[in-house]
Amino acid sequence: MRLEKQRIVLLDTNALFLPFTTNIVLERELDRLLGRAYELRIPSSVIAELRGLVAGKKPNSRPALLLAQRYPVEETGVGKDASLLELGLDLDAVVVTGDMELKRQLRDRGVAVVYPRGQNHMELDGLV
Repeated sequence: MRLEKQRIVLLDTNALFLPFTTNIVLERELDRLLGRAYELRIPSSVIAELRGLVAGKKPNSRPALLLAQRYPVEETGVGKDASLLELGLDLDAVVVTGDMELKRQLRDRGVAVVYPRGQNHMELDGLV
């Protein structure tokens, strides 16, 4: 499935770890699924969570934060999962996440989701 129009793509915290914990090349997979018709953004709640993980010395958190800082930040006043749902709806965005419960919540509300499938690729779920 390919998207035809420019879309906003929001990255969840666990999505930012994928390049460092799997063989998934995030932007290559998004290009394959979305045809380069997208703009990556990071919710401010994800940046805050990554900073906490860096402070707690979680493995791969520093490179994940550095990756996140390459993209524009979308400000939000709510917590991590709620911010992805809220922004996904408000911006008609696609959300990248490996969190299966969040994926279910997003799909239940009509938000398209890209998620890891195995160690080297991703899939798109939802009509966009």
